[in-house]
Amino acid sequence: MNMDSNSLLAVMLASYAIPIWIVWHNYRMSKSTSISQIICRNQTIVIASMAVMAAATCAYEYQRANCAPREGAHLHLHNGGFACIVLLLFCIFSLVSIDETHFAHHVFAVLGFGAIIGFTCVHAILLQTPVCAAVAAVQFAACAHIVHRHGSNGDIFWGEVAFIGVFALFYLHLHCWGWG
Repeated sequence: MNMDSNSLLAVMLASYAIPIWIVWHNYRMSKSTSISQIICRNQTIVIASMAVMAAATCAYEYQRANCAPREGAHLHLHNGGFACIVLLLFCIFSLVSIDETHFAHHVFAVLGFGAIIGFTCVHAILLQTPVCAAVAAVQFAACAHIVHRHGSNGDIFWGEVAFIGVFALFYLHLHCWGWG
């Protein structure tokens, strides 16, 4: 079955809404200090909804890569963007599956944030718009906030929300832009 990009994006958004609601509801109730604390306590539903999102995302990104120009640097950049998304999905499943106190959890968090920054950089090179620069700036500021707060055992929740939120908005922007 070949779904169009709008349908795939709708599936991605619907399946992503479940973990967002879980995170928001649990943050308000328990005052967790990170998204990881919440998703690790709600593994089954988060993994199930993320599996649906991952399948739709891979199909969406595959279509996007196939619509890319077939020559030179653009093809390699689109393949790099696809690789960043696959790495990000692998990291998300690893983060949900590994207790947040384990060192490997932190490694996958760094790799996942790196995959998001890599995806943003690929599209900043492809599109060269002020939106790309603004997204990158917010992502780096959020990373600095997370590193600073994590180093002092502080609450990193809002830094994570800013980082992930601006990436989600950027992803939607790419869709509206015409796939980057």
